[in-house]
Amino acid sequence: MANFFKNKAKIILIVYLILIAAFMIYALSFMSMYCNIHVAYRVTDGDISFPYIMNVQFSSTKVSNYYAQVYFLSAASLPTGLESGSFVQKYAQTVYDYNLTLNAFNDLLIAVGIVSFAAVAFLFIFSNNSRRIYYKSNVVIGVIAPLVIIVMSLIAMIQSFGVMSTFTQNEALFKTVSVVMDPAKQGETASSLLLTKSGDEILEMASSVNVSGMLVAMLLSIILIGYSVFVTIFTFAKYKKTEKERKEIIERAVAAND
Repeated sequence: MANFFKNKAKIILIVYLILIAAFMIYALSFMSMYCNIHVAYRVTDGDISFPYIMNVQFSSTKVSNYYAQVYFLSAASLPTGLESGSFVQKYAQTVYDYNLTLNAFNDLLIAVGIVSFAAVAFLFIFSNNSRRIYYKSNVVIGVIAPLVIIVMSLIAMIQSFGVMSTFTQNEALFKTVSVVMDPAKQGETASSLLLTKSGDEILEMASSVNVSGMLVAMLLSIILIGYSVFVTIFTFAKYKKTEKERKEIIERAVAAND
C-alpha cells in the first residue's frame, strides 16, 4: 500500500490530464451538434429584429430562404403545439435567446477545460507527480487545484440542467428550426422540404437534435468532480503515509545546520 502512494502519483495525474483533454475536445465540438438551432436577424441602431414580411429586401440569401420557408409553414406541417401563420413572430425570439444560451454554455465548457488544464499544470509545477515524499506545499496545491476543478465542473453540471430543461420545453420548435436552417437543405424549396411533410416527419428529420449532447457534458462534469475528489483524497493519504520519512528528513536538515 505504501508503494502505491509513493509511485502512482504520476499515473494518477496523467489520467487527470487525459480526462480534462477529453472534456476540452468535447467542449470544442459541442456547438456543432446544435448549430442549426438559430434564426436570422437584423440589427438596426442596436435593436435586434426578426423580419418576416416577404417583400422586404434581404441582404442575405440565407435570411431570405429561411423566412420564405418558415413564413409559409401550414398547421399540418408543424409538430403538435406549434402555431402557423405568424410563426416567425411567435418563436423567433425564443430561438434567438436559446442560441445565445447555447453559445454561453459552450463558452463555459471551454472555460472549464482551460481552467482545469491550468490547475493540473500547477500540480506538475509543484512536483506532485514526482515527489516521493509530500510536503505541506504539495498538500495545499493538491487541494486547491482539484477544488477549482470541482467548482467549475459543478457550475457546468448545473448549467447543463437549465440548457436541457429549456430544450425539452421547446423540443418541437427547436427541431423544426434545425430542419429549416440545415445547410444541407438550403437548396430545397419550402414546398418540397416542409409543406409536404407532417409534423412527425419534421421531428424525425431532426432526430439527431436531442439532449444527448448536454447529457454527455453533464456526465463528463460529474466524472471530473469524482476524479478531483479522488485526487484530493490521494494527496492527503500520501502526505500521511510519508509523514515518518518527512520528519526524518527535516530532523536531519535541522541537525546539519546546528
